Amino acid sequence: MARRFDNLLQGIWREQEGVLSFDWILLLTLLTMGVVGGIAATRNASIDESGDIAEVSISLDQSYTSPGVATRGIPDSVFTDDAPVFDERGHNTQGSSHLPFDDVHASDQEFSAKLA
Repeated sequence: MARRFDNLLQGIWREQEGVLSFDWILLLTLLTMGVVGGIAATRNASIDESGDIAEVSISLDQSYTSPGVATRGIPDSVFTDDAPVFDERGHNTQGSSHLPFDDVHASDQEFSAKLA
């Protein structure tokens, strides 16, 4: 019986079939893990860039000054944009806010006060 078991172990040790499929499984597992990590990194970078675009959109100043042409009777043209300017925490640095989320924060505080 021990001899049969030794022969079985030696046969398993020398077996070459299935080695290639194990290599492919290992390769595909590592590839899948890399793809998942890459997709997560892309998602995080996209979210960060979307936040940057939102900050730029909020702080966009469209003021302009255009000199007129006096010889043609065209007067100067001036427009001053009074859009609010926000800091990195979303607070208006110029006083009152024109954005609706400030009202949401106020209602959240009132709701919390009612619960207390």
